[in-house]
Amino acid sequence: MDRAIIVFLKNPVQGVVKTRLASSIGSADALKIYELLLEHTRMEVSQVAASRYLFYADKVGFGDSWPSREYSKRIQRGNDLGTRMKNAFEDVFAEGAKEVIILGSDCPEITCDYINTAFTVLENPRTEIVFGPATDGGYVLCGLKQPAPEIFLDMQWSHSRVLHDSIIKAGAKKVELMPPLRDVDTLQDLELFPELLGKIR
Repeated sequence: MDRAIIVFLKNPVQGVVKTRLASSIGSADALKIYELLLEHTRMEVSQVAASRYLFYADKVGFGDSWPSREYSKRIQRGNDLGTRMKNAFEDVFAEGAKEVIILGSDCPEITCDYINTAFTVLENPRTEIVFGPATDGGYVLCGLKQPAPEIFLDMQWSHSRVLHDSIIKAGAKKVELMPPLRDVDTLQDLELFPELLGKIR
């Protein structure tokens, strides 16, 4: 299949995931929220017609809720987030994909329609990169039609100008932006999603 989706996730381990959120609600509840976000991501991605790749941070989760028959499961390679994303894109393009989208697993607003729209944007012959901005200044989705290592390498991550810096690094490449979405990193973020907050209260 020409289209491919890469999902990046952390192995759901208490004390490891959602550490900023855990500082406010405790590591056990932070893990529960992360597991809910994982399930939401899986439900939405499963509805998109594309090859699906799951890149784990530490070890492959065979036997978890992500069916191995639907997902090619890998381990992220690299010393920082940018290198790991670059390598994942290059691996999937090398396997024949023509349009590849990467997303994380902590955005409760991501939907199958949003992902499909990003693929449609990539179909425009002029478009080379599509970003799904996050309201905190990063991005929740990035789509490419060919490897673009320059937007991932030598980047500072986890700050409010990640998307801005990524667009600058794209140089002359034609970049399109999707509507911004909210992800969940802090208690303030979580409070915007009462349906999630209610699961731990």
